Amino acid sequence: MKHTTMLFVIICSILALFPFAAYGLTFTLSDDAIMALDYNDHAFFPYISNEAPILAITDVNGSGVQFDILFSDPHNYTGQYPPVLDRTSSVRGGNGVFVGRDISMFDAFALKFTLLSAKGVSTPDAVGSLAVSSVINEAVYEWAFNPEYIAINDSYLPASATSLTTTNANQISTVGFYCYLPYGNDDENYLNPWDPCGAIVSILVEPAPGAVVMTSDPNQVFQLVSINKCTVGAGNKAGSDKISFSGKMNPVYDNLYLTNVIQITIDSNYMADPCVIMIPINNANYKKTGKFSYSGTDENGAKKSFKLDFKTHKFSFIAQNVNLSGLSCPLKVGVDIAGFDANTSVDETIVNGKKPIPINLLTGVKNSLRVDKIKVKHGKTDSLAVSGGFSVNSVENAEANLVDSVFDVNLAGQSFSIPAKSFKGKNGKFTCSNVKLDGGIGIAAAAFDFNKCTFTLTIKNASIDAYPGETVKFAINFANFTEDSEVLIPYP
Repeated sequence: MKHTTMLFVIICSILALFPFAAYGLTFTLSDDAIMALDYNDHAFFPYISNEAPILAITDVNGSGVQFDILFSDPHNYTGQYPPVLDRTSSVRGGNGVFVGRDISMFDAFALKFTLLSAKGVSTPDAVGSLAVSSVINEAVYEWAFNPEYIAINDSYLPASATSLTTTNANQISTVGFYCYLPYGNDDENYLNPWDPCGAIVSILVEPAPGAVVMTSDPNQVFQLVSINKCTVGAGNKAGSDKISFSGKMNPVYDNLYLTNVIQITIDSNYMADPCVIMIPINNANYKKTGKFSYSGTDENGAKKSFKLDFKTHKFSFIAQNVNLSGLSCPLKVGVDIAGFDANTSVDETIVNGKKPIPINLLTGVKNSLRVDKIKVKHGKTDSLAVSGGFSVNSVENAEANLVDSVFDVNLAGQSFSIPAKSFKGKNGKFTCSNVKLDGGIGIAAAAFDFNKCTFTLTIKNASIDAYPGETVKFAINFANFTEDSEVLIPYP
């Protein structure tokens, strides 16, 4: 199928106006919810009388609902709008299954679309491209949609696309999707695939991957918590760690009437026991103000605060002087307020922003190695410089063995050995400098701080078989510590 430059420019211009972006919490529709869409709503296109009729709606095996739509020949509509299909649940007509649903927790609505076939075949010349979009709470003069473009076996356009449309509404007035034929008035190459008798086009509409699924059940209750900011700090001693996070959750006032505490649970794969923090409910003004807040210190010395706005659903939580030993990403957060019980997972992209989660939280729990910077320089002789973080599952044993044992470094399968007794130090800080490597080729310097869980290592006057642009394995071995990390050798 050929596409003219004009069509491609038009499509790119529209995409620039409505770029796909990642937002906070997104909802989608289940198969039964898509089947419940029953109103052809022309709110976006009030001047269009050319409705594309639906010939069949099929809830297929697996994910999605298939719509078979009759699109007549676009040649008949040169200079006019082509036929459009709007399929919604709307306050303006139909049964309105979703009208009034609470969506104040969500920032966007999304659906996935796939162009399956036209005229019963799935070949490039069967049909032109289709514009498809999720629709949420549109009005006549508002463009509350985000069109994506799909085609069959096309070199420019995908067969599947997910359309995400943002919203700041508290309730649904209209939800669903639309599709139409994009075209240029003089674009004969684009129009050529179309039969003068029209074409039956089959599309698959599916729940968007990763979004919260809304069903057709009017009694469905979402118990949700989402976190968009999280900071974790490690203390100098056990029980002095701190954590804070904020985001959205959607309990109601009644949840607070049924209990006298809010339970926050923080967990991850390497924690022997989750960190459980109780927030007393002692604020009698939350019903009047719509806001709950607490700040205090418990009998164990843990400082904690919690704020929740029942109108905006925004919350924030801070805890200091708590034990987060073993915490790593992704970390898991649970909130339990009587009848409200919700959980979420928070990964490294949110925790601590661009900084990694403190690796010393794993000290005494597991051996681990993290490379933050690496540099390889080639010349008459080569050099290597590495820095990062580490943790050991037994600090006392590791400190002693760092001095007593051979210290091996491996980069891209090439080994370098620092002889035993090369490291000197005490109180968890050990260094070596100008140490000749075993074999007599190359000298090394290193510093390992078992308190801060940081290290630096340099090797000079050696031959190093790793080059910029390569992803290689970097490993350290001494005594019972054997850990590695994949690293990308950067360009100078």
